[in-house]
Amino acid sequence: MNLSEIQTLTDNELIDLIQQQDRNAPRLFDELIDRYRAVLFHRCLCRLSNVADAEDVVQEALSRSYRYLSAFRGESSFKTWLFTIADNQCNRFFAKRERYQLTDDMTVLIDQEEALYTPPEDSAQNEDVRKILNGLPEYARDILMLRFDLELSLAGISQTLGISLSAAKMRLYRAIELFEKQFVSSVEIIV
Repeated sequence: MNLSEIQTLTDNELIDLIQQQDRNAPRLFDELIDRYRAVLFHRCLCRLSNVADAEDVVQEALSRSYRYLSAFRGESSFKTWLFTIADNQCNRFFAKRERYQLTDDMTVLIDQEEALYTPPEDSAQNEDVRKILNGLPEYARDILMLRFDLELSLAGISQTLGISLSAAKMRLYRAIELFEKQFVSSVEIIV
């Protein structure tokens, strides 16, 4: 089958031939995706706002569409099916980026709070910090002690408390936030 014959076939005809494992299946699939590649890239670029990310997502969507084309039932158009795959890949990209961003943000926050939590040289300030810590709820005091006094990692905290790593991160974040509010309000009162 030559290129001009392939180009005259409809999407459904191409898909049927590919699903039948025609000897020209790779060329047929190339023709099929060439019809939508530009608009698919534009769609992903609009969602992701980054050329490199859009290219990665399009590549993954095309790879998945080829891998799962045998499962295509024709209940929608190929274009709709392909766009659904690309939309799902965009959603996965956002979820993955958000996970990494939260981890990075948490690390920065912990580093900043460790600097605030380091006991001051002045014993009066040290006493103020202890009063603030003693005024916190027990769960907040415990997790701050595990992290800063015992210098446990988040993994160590999650093991010690028997909770998931994400729960340990969230509890630590909340405890730091409580401490910070109390610390700031005590400093404002003194000033």
